[in-house]
Amino acid sequence: MPEKPALEGHPASVRKPDGPTGEGALPGLTRECLPDPWCDPSEGRHRRPERPPSGYTEFDPEPPDSLLERLARRWAPNAVLSRRAVLALIVLGALAVALVLALHDRPTTVPAPEMVTRAASAAHPVEEGSGGAEAAEGPSASEAAAAREDLVVHVGGEVEDPGLYTLPPGSRVADAVEEAGGALPEADLDLLNLARPLADGEQVLVGVPPPAGGTGTGHGTGAQGIGGPVNVNQADKALLETLPGIGPVIADNIIAHREEHGPFRGVDDLVNVSKIGEKVLDSLRPHVTVG
Repeated sequence: MPEKPALEGHPASVRKPDGPTGEGALPGLTRECLPDPWCDPSEGRHRRPERPPSGYTEFDPEPPDSLLERLARRWAPNAVLSRRAVLALIVLGALAVALVLALHDRPTTVPAPEMVTRAASAAHPVEEGSGGAEAAEGPSASEAAAAREDLVVHVGGEVEDPGLYTLPPGSRVADAVEEAGGALPEADLDLLNLARPLADGEQVLVGVPPPAGGTGTGHGTGAQGIGGPVNVNQADKALLETLPGIGPVIADNIIAHREEHGPFRGVDDLVNVSKIGEKVLDSLRPHVTVG
């Protein structure tokens, strides 16, 4: 049977409120308004809840961190680590530089070169004594010094331009004659040994025959004796010094040996003189005699 509609004003048409009733109940508050904070009970129970007005922003008591703060929290440990690493590298670099400088500045011991000092006679010792003592071979100190110096000789006699000439060590009589412009056509070159080595301070007379025996006094006779053999039993110191390889020391030794042991019996006896060896004797043979 169909339900009859309630009549207006009839008690059955009045709907009971859904909310709490009695003392303490809020007037007009229905169940529909309980879960909705925006429900206004005064506007009736059939009012739909409204959305927040335009421009409303809900307040957050703890706002979110900014981008810089998030980056700082993320990279702060790495930044600290990087600074520590850089500091460690700087310290290690300073230590390395200090070590290199310390090793570089450390004094090193350089061994001093060994100095070998030998006299001219050390390589060729001389055994001095009376009678048959043998002299050492090889040139003396005076001979070695003379060999390293230029030779100054006086060329005279029958030459184009007589005078003093400076010649290199090892020059011979022929070199001195050529340096003086050569011999004159009438000069007798057979009076000279053109192959003989020259000595410093020597006089070469071209075309002038030597005096008999090659003896005399003073430098003049010594100079004239250059043209022929020199008598070692009669020659003085100046004349002996004109011989090749004979300096003041050896000339004094020849005179001392002659005064102590008497005249030389042969040219080979010169080997008994101090500082005259076989090489010096060989260079003297063509230029000396014993009388």
